Amino acid sequence: MWYIIAFLSIIIVGVFDGHTSSFAAMLLTFLLGFLSVYSIKSQAGRTNGGKVFGIVFSVYVISAFIASRSFIDGQYFYVSDSMKYLATYSDVISWSWGDIFDHLSHTYLDFTDDNGLFNDSLAFWAYVGNHYFDGTSEFFMTLFLTMFGVLTSLEIFKFFSLYLDYSKAAKYTWIFALLSLYHIYSIVIIRDIVIAYFYMLGLRKIIDKPRILDGFVLLLVVLVTMGIRLYTGLFFGTFIMFWFYKLIQDTKYANYRIIVIPIIVVGVIFVGSALLSSVLMENVTDEVGGYDELYSEREAGGAAASFRSLPVGVRQVVTLLFSQLPLTTFHRFLISTSFSNYYLSILAFVFHIFGFVVFYGLMYYCFIKGLFKKMNFNEKWILIIMLVFVAITLSTHIDLRRCMEAYPVFFLLYIFLGQKYYPHKWHNNNRTFILIGCLIMLAYTFIQ
Repeated sequence: MWYIIAFLSIIIVGVFDGHTSSFAAMLLTFLLGFLSVYSIKSQAGRTNGGKVFGIVFSVYVISAFIASRSFIDGQYFYVSDSMKYLATYSDVISWSWGDIFDHLSHTYLDFTDDNGLFNDSLAFWAYVGNHYFDGTSEFFMTLFLTMFGVLTSLEIFKFFSLYLDYSKAAKYTWIFALLSLYHIYSIVIIRDIVIAYFYMLGLRKIIDKPRILDGFVLLLVVLVTMGIRLYTGLFFGTFIMFWFYKLIQDTKYANYRIIVIPIIVVGVIFVGSALLSSVLMENVTDEVGGYDELYSEREAGGAAASFRSLPVGVRQVVTLLFSQLPLTTFHRFLISTSFSNYYLSILAFVFHIFGFVVFYGLMYYCFIKGLFKKMNFNEKWILIIMLVFVAITLSTHIDLRRCMEAYPVFFLLYIFLGQKYYPHKWHNNNRTFILIGCLIMLAYTFIQ
């Protein structure tokens, strides 16, 4: 039934859009999602995965079509990057593998954070639409990211299934997919959802029982994410070091310790040095300096910029806590001029509240209720690494999409701790955090 619903959404949206390129893109997404579901070995997993796919695919495709209306007549609403990508790549009609190799060698060999892999992939997507179909449209270009959004939701389902039974994993996956920032960043032309897909693919391997062959998948994740955003790809190296540590703790691979331990030491030194290098910091500063986005630091009244004067360590912690507050205003509604604008505004409000509930709910369970000590070794270290990742990333520029890879982990641990240790208060706690988040948002609107 869920596949039928997904296919009907293709037909309905395809009729309204009227482009064969978009119809083909939706069919490709449907096929890849179907194959991802059927890669699950368990029948129960495939059944529940199909439910996740049907719901998320249908909602994301319809949302992407609505959001694509925001790009008509040269105007953008939610992120300026979308118009930049449309202007640069939508008219691509030729393709040269030589130029692509030059771009990628510049990215990888010169240690340059120029989004080369993502840019070339989007250009190839546009080339296919222009060369083999009836051309590109705003919706067709958006579907490149929507495809990764749908596939990411399935990776999150598989990730959640490591902790929850398939039925619960499905339920919480589609809740997360629809309410979190993953929804809105799967329906605009922005690279972050692609990074999130590969991060979730890798994190599933990190959490699961280690196998030697998984090392090739983790290496692929690093290479791909480095080509899309350099420092995010490099940071994944910390998870690989953790994976190596888990590997040598397994008696099956104990004999590899003499090889793996030096790799861990060298890897930690390399990743740490790379992340702190002046070259990388200059690249990041230059990159974020050019942004003019509706949800930027201006929404926080410039307070985020003042955090940069705080000492190292303090700045990261303060920024981490501040960034998770729902400090957004009704400004989006005031400048909205169409249904698509209002739709995106609603999604933005929802994900701010949802993110607040998940993050501060998790901090409440971990550190106020003292449940951090009850977490196992894997859970503790994955949480710590993710908190460090978010703190470091946002201390450079407060933009939640830059660390969206952390939120499925936060949500999973929030569910796991809350339902395991406080099942009788779970729903009441959720309502309390939602109320607090709404009050903070309301108060901030009046203050501004």
